[in-house]
Amino acid sequence: MIARSYHHALARLLASPTRPKLGLDRMRALLARLGDPQRSLRVIHIAGTKGKGSTAAIVERVARAHGWSTGLTTSPHLSCTRERILLDGVMIGERAFAELEHEVHEAAAVLDDAPSFFEQVIAMALLAFARRRVDVAVVEVGLGGRLDATNVVQPAVTGITRLGLDHTEHLGPTLEHIAREKAGIFKRGVPALSVPQDPAAAAVLVEAARAADAPLTFVPPDPSLEVGLAGRHQRENATLALALLVHAGFARDEAATRRGLRAVRWPGRYETARRAPTVLLDGAHNETSARALVEVARADAALTGRPLFLVVGMTSGHDPRAFAEALAPLVPRRVTAVASRSPRTYAPEALARALARTFGVCDTAPLVEALACAMAAARRAGGAVLVTGSLYLVGEVRHRLLGGPADPQLPLF
Repeated sequence: MIARSYHHALARLLASPTRPKLGLDRMRALLARLGDPQRSLRVIHIAGTKGKGSTAAIVERVARAHGWSTGLTTSPHLSCTRERILLDGVMIGERAFAELEHEVHEAAAVLDDAPSFFEQVIAMALLAFARRRVDVAVVEVGLGGRLDATNVVQPAVTGITRLGLDHTEHLGPTLEHIAREKAGIFKRGVPALSVPQDPAAAAVLVEAARAADAPLTFVPPDPSLEVGLAGRHQRENATLALALLVHAGFARDEAATRRGLRAVRWPGRYETARRAPTVLLDGAHNETSARALVEVARADAALTGRPLFLVVGMTSGHDPRAFAEALAPLVPRRVTAVASRSPRTYAPEALARALARTFGVCDTAPLVEALACAMAAARRAGGAVLVTGSLYLVGEVRHRLLGGPADPQLPLF
C-alpha cells in the first residue's frame, strides 16, 4: 500500500534492517525491479574516510553554479532522512519521499533477501535522479566501497578522499585493508582520482587501479582555492572535487567555479550555530577527522586565547581513545560526555572513562543539561562550546539551536 505520509514511509523504512548489509546482489535485484535507473545517470562516485561528504557537496555546488542540474546522495543524515536525497540542492519533499518509498517497498517486497534501510534509500535517490534527468548524480559511498550498496553504479569517474582507520570491524584492521575496500569502486577504463595518501594506502590504491585497469591520478591540493568551508583540508577536498568534474566530462568556467566554491555550505562541519556564546558544531567522529578539526580550530582567530568547553558523544564502531588523543591539542577547560538519540550511542559513563585517559577529568550529563551548562560556562568565561564526536549528535544539537525538520527516530547507520 502507498505510505499515508512521510512518517509512515519513514517508519516502514526503519522497520527494515538498519545494520550494514554488505554485498551487491541484493541491490542489483532491487534496482532491476525498478528498471535500473542508475544506468541513465552520469555518476561521480566518491569514497574515503575523511571528507567524502564535503567533497560530494563541493562537486554538487560547483556543478550547480555552472547551471547543471544535480542530484546528491550522502549519509548519514543529521536530523532528517530526506537530507540524503537532494535535487538541485534542495531536500526532497515529504510527498515525493513517500511516493518513492512506496515504489521501492513494492519492489523490495518480492525479494527473498530484504534490502536494508540504506539500500532502499539509495534506490530511492537513484530513482529520483533518473526521473529528474539530472546532468550529474553525485553519490557518496556509505561504508567501505567494494561491497557498498552504491557500488552498483557505472560511474563517469571515481574519487578517493583522505583515508584513515574507521569501521575496522567491517573493513579490516589496517590502513591497507581500508584502502583495498575503498578502491573497490574502481571500474575498468573509468578515471580514478585520489588526494595524496599515506604511502601504504597509496601503494594499495595503485595496485588496485592496475588490477581494475582504471587510470589512477593523485591530485595535489591547490592552496589558492577559496572555499566556503573552514580548514586547509577543504582545499584538498575542493581540488579533488574540481578534478572529478573535469574527468567526468564537464567543461569548467572559472567564474562559475569560483562562485560555486565560495557558496558551498555543509551543515554540521565546523558550523557556528550560536554566537554569544559561540557554539561550534563539527561532526568529526574518528581520529582522522579529529585531527582536521584541531587544525581548523587552532587556526580560528575567533577562538584564540578563549577557553573551550567540549560536549562529546560518539557511536559504537569508533575509537574514543584515539579520538580524544587527536583532540588533545585543543586543551579544553571542561569535557562532558553525553548520549545522542542514535541507537548506537556510547553510554556516557563508558565514553567518559575513555576520554578521561587523555583529558584527566570528563563529566557526564544528559545532552540538554550538558549543552546548557557548557553554554553558561562559556558565557561566564568568554569562551566557546564545541559539540563533536558524532554527526547524529551534531544533528540533534543543531535542531535544538537552529530548528528545521527532524525525524522522531534514527537508523543505526
